Amino acid sequence: MAKGTGSSGKTPGTELNKLIEQYKLSVRATAIEMGETPIGLKSIIDGKRKVSAEIALKLEKVFGKKAAEWLQLQQDHDLAEAKSKTSLQNKIAKMKKAADIESGHGRGPKPGSKKGAKAGSKKSPKAAAKKGPKPKAAGAKRGPKPKSTPAVSI
Repeated sequence: MAKGTGSSGKTPGTELNKLIEQYKLSVRATAIEMGETPIGLKSIIDGKRKVSAEIALKLEKVFGKKAAEWLQLQQDHDLAEAKSKTSLQNKIAKMKKAADIESGHGRGPKPGSKKGAKAGSKKSPKAAAKKGPKPKAAGAKRGPKPKSTPAVSI
């Protein structure tokens, strides 16, 4: 979760941090009052942990801001983050497609190839039978490879 993203720029963590500063509290004191660990509360402030319904109720009790508002902040942030990721994925996909077209790896037959033939496609059994087996390379040996004997030092 990125800190400071969202439609209004507010995340539950940034809002929580503002309230802690406004009331001149410490993260530790706030966490103890909520019945949470300081590390857990700090991870919400840093945007590494989401505000759950349980945390939202505890925040309501401590700061007076309704639990539904905390959850709405989290939901708005999650939605903005998902839109951002989707937008980025679409941009990357378009860039890859453009790069494939430029390099000749895009869809459609390559220049000089037979129409309808796909690169790397297997030929039908009839076509393979007409052509016959591939000839062996000159000097090719059949059978297992001979074992090499280790050098003995005297």
